[in-house]
Amino acid sequence: MFNRFINELCNTVWGLPMLVFMVGVGLLLTVKTKFLQIRRFKSAMLSPFSKNNNAFACLCTALGGTMGTGNIIGVTLAVSAFGGGVIFWIVVSSFFSMIIKYCEIYLAVLLREKKNEKFYGGAMYSIKNGLDKSFMPLSYIFCICFLFASFGTGNLVQSKSICECVSEILPFNRFYVNLVVGFVCALLCFLILFGKANKTFAFAEKCVPLMTVSYIAICLTVIISNSVYLKYIIKDIFVSAFKPPSAIYGVSTFTVIKKGFSRGMFSNEAGLGTAPMSYSESTLKSPHDTALLGIFEVFCDTVIVCSLTGITALTVKEGITASSGIDAVKQVFYPYFKIFTLPIISSIIILFAFTSIISWGFYGKKAAFFMFGNTGEKLYVLTFCIVLIFGSMLDTSAVWGICEALNGIMAIPNLTSLILLREKLLYKKENTCYNNIPE
Repeated sequence: MFNRFINELCNTVWGLPMLVFMVGVGLLLTVKTKFLQIRRFKSAMLSPFSKNNNAFACLCTALGGTMGTGNIIGVTLAVSAFGGGVIFWIVVSSFFSMIIKYCEIYLAVLLREKKNEKFYGGAMYSIKNGLDKSFMPLSYIFCICFLFASFGTGNLVQSKSICECVSEILPFNRFYVNLVVGFVCALLCFLILFGKANKTFAFAEKCVPLMTVSYIAICLTVIISNSVYLKYIIKDIFVSAFKPPSAIYGVSTFTVIKKGFSRGMFSNEAGLGTAPMSYSESTLKSPHDTALLGIFEVFCDTVIVCSLTGITALTVKEGITASSGIDAVKQVFYPYFKIFTLPIISSIIILFAFTSIISWGFYGKKAAFFMFGNTGEKLYVLTFCIVLIFGSMLDTSAVWGICEALNGIMAIPNLTSLILLREKLLYKKENTCYNNIPE
């Protein structure tokens, strides 16, 4: 009964109206910025390699939040259930996600505040400092939605995945293993989050590049091993995007499109307003230069990592038969890594999940500070760490559904603010002392 309710809620939130809303905002911003995600694509791909600033650390923190278990388990299950066409629509969604992410970050840096030598920014500050006071309720709606979402997307889903991985490796009572893993995660999370932001940045800067390169390498190993079938896999992706295979009973083209867009947005979090809280601490002076990192983030997270996951999943010729996320991923990689599959995949999933926990906890601190000040920030960290302990107790399918629904709800105030503040994305000298979008 509960799972049915969650599925219906998720289908309602991510139904046709939300899909049209997000694509509509993406189109509006694309036109407003004169297709900036295309014009400045090369600059965006080079943006992480600038020196003498903390931009790379901000990018790694943001990627740590977006590249959670959704990139591996979520995409694998989506391809298993809805076919290769999901990959096509995930990539298409990234075109709109790039410009939405760019605009979120641009406004966050443009309208951020500086207190005690620290920068504070995000959708709530963009609304507060960019719109009339009558729109202030949007700031609080966003923060409330985000705080709830952070305990799902950035906490329960990730800790559940970590516990499942460790339980597969250790031959002990699953309840006690999960409990110990929960306590360890909570302790590490507390040590990193409780205090200055530079601890979060330092952690992300070391772990995110390592886990990303490692995962790309193992996916390429599988894909190269199946290179003779690659042209058929690519053909299947394009064909099933518009004509789902009849073997998948009851799946319509719209269902595949909706699943691709929701999975893509779930993965890169464009429109949710999360990543700008990290980029707002960038020491780059130009909002444009900082926002270019968002285009790179979406490309890396969605076009590269999610696509590689999906293509790798399609190499299973008989189709993925496993029902649980971890088992499905193991089924994909076992023919190539044999007895090493479990430790390799488990290690990467644990890294993906834990970096996501840290990044979302860091964002939650920002939202809690905006609403409740220093005391609220400290209480949030304590609560966030305690909830980690109980993450393994929930049903995985229910958690995925709850997270997708929360993400959709959280996007509404953020996307609304992007529409209302769209004029600030064009050059107006009185709006900023920074360099704006170069022509």
